[in-house]
Amino acid sequence: MKQLFFLIAMISLACPFMACKTKKQAATNTETSATMTEPQTEKYRLIISFISKGAGTDGEKRQAILDYIEKHPKKPSYKTIHWGREGETDYCLNLKELSTSSQETFIVEIKKIAASSNLIFISENAECPHKGR
Repeated sequence: MKQLFFLIAMISLACPFMACKTKKQAATNTETSATMTEPQTEKYRLIISFISKGAGTDGEKRQAILDYIEKHPKKPSYKTIHWGREGETDYCLNLKELSTSSQETFIVEIKKIAASSNLIFISENAECPHKGR
């Protein structure tokens, strides 16, 4: 019995000098490493996704949308992400160049252009859904 007590006392005294961590220290280290490894994601005001159902994307609507963006007086910048084999692409726009009311008008016009196509998805205030190839 004395030997067992002596062994437990020695282990508890040696623990701080060895790699022993308290639960609080281990939890803090885990939380810190988890937050450091998570990539920062950026939310975009408008995402226009062109999809394909086996016959390519809607090239006519794509050109109409790109023409609208290019001819807009403020020329909003966008990020292009190609992710498919048949021309599937996401256009991610922050619309920081536009005021809030102008952003709404811009989005309504884009939705009007894309309305008749089932190969275009419009998302707002979200991350780009694809990372590209």
